[in-house]
Formats: sequence, structure tokens, C-alpha cells
Amino acid sequence: MTNIATNEVIGTEISAAANYVAGTAEYLMSAGPAVVTVVACIGLGYILKALPFPNKYIPPVVWLTGGVLFPILAPAGSAPSTVRNPTLLFVIVGMVMGFAAWVIHRVVLRKFLDDKWFRPDGDTTMIRKETTVETIKTKPKDQDETLT
Repeated sequence: MTNIATNEVIGTEISAAANYVAGTAEYLMSAGPAVVTVVACIGLGYILKALPFPNKYIPPVVWLTGGVLFPILAPAGSAPSTVRNPTLLFVIVGMVMGFAAWVIHRVVLRKFLDDKWFRPDGDTTMIRKETTVETIKTKPKDQDETLT
């Protein structure tokens, strides 16, 4: 193949991929900003879980991401006219969507997905997380259970 023909093939493939991505984004947005926010928050949570990121910080990051993402995706005129500050309303609704994403993961998805991808200790089978000081500290077996 000549360089011109190769460039045309590559250009056609890139154009087809761009059309697919645009079509997928349009399809997701037709579901509404709340659905897109929840799905994005769940995806972010799994990405953070696979990275060397402390698991205890994933829920607040997901909640805050929902609070940032939903106001960006929500249509500007969709807030009721009686609301004094629609941006604040959208941030609160977005944080609720982030919380809903965390609950969906905690109650539903964890049972189906986490057993396949993650070990019971929260570590991934694909990427080994670094051992933290908290996981190194272990209590001696003869130590009393009461708090001192």
C-alpha cells in the first residue's frame, strides 16, 4: 500500500472510532445526567481501587466527584425557578448521586464483580498495591480485646 492509501485507511478508522464514541456519549446522555453521573462514579471507584490508592478514601472521592460532575452535565434550565441557587442544588444532587453509586457498589456490584477481580483483603489480582503501615501492624494473639 502506498502512504496515501495507508493514511486514508487510518483516517477512515479514526473517523469510525470517533463516530462510535460520539454515538455512545449521545446514548449515555439521553439516559440523563443522573445516570451518567452514577455510572461515571462507579467506574471511577473501580479505577481507584485498581490503583495504589487507599480504599478508605474512595467513597469520599466518589461522592465529591458526583458533586462536581452532575452540575456540569445537568441542563442549565432544569432547576425549578423557585430555587435561589441552582448550582448548589446541582452539587448536592450530584453528591447524592455519588453516594448512590457507592451504595450500588456496596450492596449489589461487590457481590458479582469484586470476587472476580479483587482479593478479599481489597487488593487487586491485576495490580499489586503497596503494603501500608496499617496492614503491617498486627495484634499479638495473646493481647486482650479490650481497649486501653
